[in-house]
This record gives sequence, structure tokens and C-alpha cells, in this order.
Amino acid sequence: MILFPSSYRQRLPLSLSIAAVATDFLMALALGLQTLKNLREDQGRNALRLGHAMSGVLIQALRHDDVWLAYSLLATAAAQ
Repeated sequence: MILFPSSYRQRLPLSLSIAAVATDFLMALALGLQTLKNLREDQGRNALRLGHAMSGVLIQALRHDDVWLAYSLLATAAAQ
């Protein structure tokens, strides 16, 4: 069984095409994984910022037993 045609004129373009497709696939995979990593880091950073921003208001609302205010603050933040 011959995997590549026997002629050099056929083997060279086929080999280069396979190398180009493999390179494109690996670059797309690397770019996708890097984008996913950046997205997760951004979401974590944004969640921490939101938590720090709302912590003061939520603590005061819960100290005064104003559960509805705490709920509405969280619901508003979740909707954005």
C-alpha cells in the first residue's frame, strides 16, 4: 500500500498541503485555548471587582435585616 504517490511532482505539493493544514489546525487550536484562558481570567477579575464593589452595600443591608434590598441589588447586578 502506497501512502504517497510515487512521483516527486505529486509528493511535494501533497506534503506541503498536509503541513499547511496541520499548521493551520494547530494555530487555530492554540488561539482558541488562549482566548478561553483570557476569557476565564477576565470573568474572575470582573467577579472580584463586583464583589468588592457590592460588599459594603450588601453588608449594611443585611445588618439592618433588609433582605429585599440585598436581593434587589444582587438581581440588578445579575441582570447587567
